[in-house]
Amino acid sequence: MLAVDTQLNAKSGIRVWDIKTGAHLLNKSGFEAYWTRALTFAPNNKSNPIEYLFSGDEKGNLRIWKIPSGESTIHVNYPTGIQTLAFSPNGKYLAVALWDTTIQILRWTR
Repeated sequence: MLAVDTQLNAKSGIRVWDIKTGAHLLNKSGFEAYWTRALTFAPNNKSNPIEYLFSGDEKGNLRIWKIPSGESTIHVNYPTGIQTLAFSPNGKYLAVALWDTTIQILRWTR
């Protein structure tokens, strides 16, 4: 899959495509933040075909999206913008790097 951020009329969004078929899997827009700053997919779990996309924006919104349904399963708001997101090599932890130079470590379970 390929995920990109979008921006239209000072509101951000995200889009996801299946790179093998070109199918458009997710299209969300109209977020209050000007840009979605960080996107990452949860590590693949072959026993569970549902994929998850994590998005972080400059307003501090961390969202977890279920692909392909487009359902936002979790929404957390940090007091400062999100700079980047990264999973640990074992896929159990998500690092959320914030604009205030702190890093939050979250445990991820499906």
